[in-house]
Amino acid sequence: MFDKFSEEMTTSAQPTPNLTEMNGRTLELISKQQTLLSTGLMDDSVQLVENLTDQTELKIMLVAQSVFAESMRERIAVVSKMTYTQLADIHAELIKNDLTTVCVKASVKE
Repeated sequence: MFDKFSEEMTTSAQPTPNLTEMNGRTLELISKQQTLLSTGLMDDSVQLVENLTDQTELKIMLVAQSVFAESMRERIAVVSKMTYTQLADIHAELIKNDLTTVCVKASVKE
């Protein structure tokens, strides 16, 4: 009885390391993208403040804010596309390796 239980636990736990590795990789990718986004936005904000501190004309201030807004919009779009692409690749790998189905089938196997 114990041998059968031990064998079933070992069989059902086999896909778990692969899923754990993929989850870790996913979290690492997302954290890198978010770090890239936040540091870029901070750099752009610092540059905007530096540009605005020396200016006295409203027209130049509006141009600087417009450049900042465009840079922010572009940065968010690029990071979002990169993150979506990487998540889609990981999803495709999950489907290709059929890890989720294997894990669920192994866990409910009688």
